[in-house]
Amino acid sequence: MNLEELLETYGDQLYRIGLLLLKNREDTEDAVQETLYKYMRKHPEFNDSGHAGRWLMKVMINECRNIQRFRFRYVPLLIEDIPAMDDNDREVLRTIETLPYKDREVLLLHYSEGYTLKEIAEMLKISLSAVKMRLLRAKKSFAQAYGEELNDESDT
Repeated sequence: MNLEELLETYGDQLYRIGLLLLKNREDTEDAVQETLYKYMRKHPEFNDSGHAGRWLMKVMINECRNIQRFRFRYVPLLIEDIPAMDDNDREVLRTIETLPYKDREVLLLHYSEGYTLKEIAEMLKISLSAVKMRLLRAKKSFAQAYGEELNDESDT
């Protein structure tokens, strides 16, 4: 059975089960696409059309589970959901979100949480000079993205 026949025969069924499990069109489309990709990659031989349908449904359900697991582990935080913030604070956080993770963590630990550079080095198990370099890079990137001039202050 070629991919077009497979999609014609089982596409609606796969999409329907995905919508019922995931309740989200984009995730359902991803799951269907991944299911079809696995079919193309493995290209299994089926005894009959019922076997093909069962195989596809099993793969689709597993893909839906994978997406649900990912959602559970990596729930995105919306800045708008953080209480007691004004528009300027939200804009600062949006800018921070654009920074690379390693730079962002040092910047937040130092300025938001108030840890010293030495404490950050101990927490992250990196050298003090690495913390200083990350912080300097983060400050420059933030200033460039936020559109502010950097002031030279000592962060020790």
